[in-house]
Amino acid sequence: MREREFWYWLCCYVNLSVKTKQALLNIFKSAENIFDAGEKCLIDTGLKEKQVSIILNSKSRFDKALSEYHNLGQKSISFITINDMDYPERLKNIYEPPLGLLVKGRLPDNNMKSVAIIGARSCSHYGAETAAWFGRELAAAGVQVISGMALGIDSRGLCGAVKMQGKAFAVLGSGTEVIYPPENIDLYQEIVEIGGVISEYPPHEKPLAYHFPQRNRIISALADCVVVVEARKKSGSLITADLALEQGKDVAAVPGRHSDELSAGSNMLIKNGAYLVMSPDDVLDIIGVADSGHDKNSHIKNSNRIKITLDKRKEKVYSILHLEPKYIETIIKESGLGLEEVLEILVELEMDGLIKQTSKNYYASCIG
Repeated sequence: MREREFWYWLCCYVNLSVKTKQALLNIFKSAENIFDAGEKCLIDTGLKEKQVSIILNSKSRFDKALSEYHNLGQKSISFITINDMDYPERLKNIYEPPLGLLVKGRLPDNNMKSVAIIGARSCSHYGAETAAWFGRELAAAGVQVISGMALGIDSRGLCGAVKMQGKAFAVLGSGTEVIYPPENIDLYQEIVEIGGVISEYPPHEKPLAYHFPQRNRIISALADCVVVVEARKKSGSLITADLALEQGKDVAAVPGRHSDELSAGSNMLIKNGAYLVMSPDDVLDIIGVADSGHDKNSHIKNSNRIKITLDKRKEKVYSILHLEPKYIETIIKESGLGLEEVLEILVELEMDGLIKQTSKNYYASCIG
């Protein structure tokens, strides 16, 4: 037990790279021995002066680490080290595997297929609905869905999985007790119930900028395939995709219009050899899971529309709306109905949760 206390201190309170911590463990054989080592002993290992200073200064926070460690159970948080039996197999052989993980809920099942759904924070309605669709259908097929719980594509993919009561897992760039962004509190609570929230940082650690590139290696490693729904040319999602390739994972992307900045990164991935996926079934094919019986030839904008009964007026308007938003004048022209009638129908469809006004006078359908 005492070694685990020092291990927690080393993982959460010694701000050095995983590579350096692992090198120290190889030299000193235990986290407790690292803590007990004096300045000269640490210098003799070849550490730089700044690194030695970080270790020495972190010793003053051991009492805080110890108190925090013994309170994890009260917060339903598990501390899993790389030496534990339940440490994820998918993480063990990556570059700089996390030495310790804090988990609220549970870890992904090593024996189940997993897919990461990632993309732009400031995504389009099309991207958001597509991510939710993929998350929902993959979860329904028994696939674990993994992402970072950021606004936009990440959250929408997880929302889709949660809606199907599937296995959803969020890897955070903050501590497990810091819900970021705060708007995701309901999603966070649902994920904890049916899957798990995972972090390599102390429970109350803030979402610092450098945490996010670090956590991306965990997202890609836990997945068998990384699916990018929307990403700009310079996007953190592309970093995750690169990490996935380095880890020997499959990378896929949903194509977008060549003129759409939000799809520039996704399209570039496809151009460079990533799988082009138009539907969740395409992803299931990649990871070798039997398809769910959907028509693989159907276009994304027409797929999985809700099976509902509408009166003829509503059906006429609803049938011409898809994930790409349409301007109201276009809707009027295509439906052949008058302005007042179309506005009335649009309000009713929006109240029914079937469509959404994505911006002023632009409307799009919502996927199930």
